[in-house]
Amino acid sequence: MPETIFATSLLPSIRDVITFCIGTLILAALKYWFTNSIRAVPKLFMLMRKRELKKIRRTRRNQYEVQRQLAKESAYFTAFLASASVSLGLFVLVSMIQPQQVKIALWVMLMIPILTFECLWLLQQMYVAELTKFAGRLPQRFRTIKQPLQVSSYRKRLQKQRRESNR
Repeated sequence: MPETIFATSLLPSIRDVITFCIGTLILAALKYWFTNSIRAVPKLFMLMRKRELKKIRRTRRNQYEVQRQLAKESAYFTAFLASASVSLGLFVLVSMIQPQQVKIALWVMLMIPILTFECLWLLQQMYVAELTKFAGRLPQRFRTIKQPLQVSSYRKRLQKQRRESNR
């Protein structure tokens, strides 16, 4: 029976063990971070929805604020259309004689404002849809109770001086 030769090259070195330990720690940390972030996503969406509903509850009573939100949505849509047309015009003018790599870089740079305005418009559009739905639930002649105006003592003193000087 031939004797087995013990090869030292099959034994892991200290460097191999340390690399394995660091890799295991990194993978464990990534798994921990990923599972916790997945669990936090629904909570994040619930908090965002709760904040939006609070804002809607405050805003729906003021008809002027509702109209302002509608106008804001229209302004975002107009800005989106304007940026899209200007960017398309610039792209056509500048990219005629440029090489392919420059065209791609230019296209990416010109798409940033378009996508930004589109996201703003779509978020505002969803908010206005919810706002009008909840504002429509209020009765026709709904009026908010206005808080009495708080006048500062300095202003009261000035008013009193004006009254006395007019007499």
